[in-house]
Amino acid sequence: MTATNIRNKNPLRGAGRSGSSETKKPVGTTPLPSKAVCGKGIPPVCLTCLGAKDDKDCFFKGFLKTCPDDTYTCVRRTYLNAAGQLRISRNCGKLAKCPAFPDKCRPEKEASKSCSKCKFEDMSLFSNCTLTERSTCRLAGDPHCKQFDALDGEPLVNLIGHCKYNMVTTYCAPGQGLGWFELHASFTPAKDRNGQNTGNSYAQKLSITYHEDMYMFENGIIDLFAFGPITLPFQKLGMSITQSNGIYIFSMAEGISVEWDGTHKVNANVPQTIHVCGLCGQHTKVFQGADLRAGPSYKAHYCKNMNVTSDTTPFNGMAVSKTEWMNSWYIGQNGQDECAAECGF
Repeated sequence: MTATNIRNKNPLRGAGRSGSSETKKPVGTTPLPSKAVCGKGIPPVCLTCLGAKDDKDCFFKGFLKTCPDDTYTCVRRTYLNAAGQLRISRNCGKLAKCPAFPDKCRPEKEASKSCSKCKFEDMSLFSNCTLTERSTCRLAGDPHCKQFDALDGEPLVNLIGHCKYNMVTTYCAPGQGLGWFELHASFTPAKDRNGQNTGNSYAQKLSITYHEDMYMFENGIIDLFAFGPITLPFQKLGMSITQSNGIYIFSMAEGISVEWDGTHKVNANVPQTIHVCGLCGQHTKVFQGADLRAGPSYKAHYCKNMNVTSDTTPFNGMAVSKTEWMNSWYIGQNGQDECAAECGF
C-alpha cells in the first residue's frame, strides 16, 4: 500500500498513531479519497487515520489506502479514548447492506451480504416492484441489538437498562414533538441458569406508535390501545398486520415494517429515505462502532438517577457513556423492581 501527497506543500504523513510505515510518492500516483458504487468492481481509496483530534488533524496525520475490493466503503468513526477525549478515525469499512425489496416483493433467496453478489433467483418476479434501500435493526436476545447500518463484523450492542426505552423514532430534532412512528421496548434482566442477573437485558414487552394508534405486543398477543386484542389479518389506516411461518409482520404504508417472533426477537426495517433515531441508531451513521448519539434532553424529577440534560449531552450529541446513552432514550417505568431501583425510587 502506498501513500501520496495531496498537495506539494502539504504531504500526508505516516499514519501517526496508526503505526503505518507507508512511503511517500509523488502527486498523482494514488487517486484522491473516493467512494465506489457497490458491485461496480472499483475499490474506493480512503483517507486512513487513528486517534486524530479532528478532521484536519486526520488529514495531516493520515495516509491514503486503496480498499481490498468494491464491497468496502470509506468509514469515519468518532469515539472517546481512555481519557474521555473525543477522537476520530478513518479507514476502509465493509459494506453490510445490499439493495432490498419491500416486504410484498421479498425475493425467494435473500441477497448476499457481499454487495458485488446481490442476486435473486428470478428477477422477473419482481419487475414491477420498486427497489428500495432499507436498514434493519435487530433485537435478538443477549447480547441484544444490531443497530441500523452496523458494519460486518461489528459486535452487537449489549443493552444494560431495565426500563422502557425508545428503540426507533421519527422524532429526531428538538421541537418536533412525538414521532409519527415509534418502536418502544421494555427490558427485563437476563438471568443465567442459577437465576442470577447476567448484567444484560432482553425485550419483554414491545409497542408501536403509528400516527394516532398504539399497538402493544407480548407473548404472541397484539393489543390495539383502547380496542383490545386484534385478530389477524388486520388493517387500519395504513397499518397492515399479518402472520407468516410464525412471524408477525407489521407493514406501514410509508415502507417501514416490523417483524416479531412472538416473544423477544424483533426486526425493524426502515427505508433510508426516512430519518430515524433511537437506541437502534441512525441512518446517518458513517463511522465504525456503536452509534451512541443521545436522545432528547430531559429532566425527570421523579427519576433522579436517569437525568440527561443539554448541559452534559445535547440531543444527537455523542453520549459520554453507555449508561447516559440508555438514559437519554428512557420512556418510563415498566413495573419491575430493577427499573425502580435504577430510576432512584
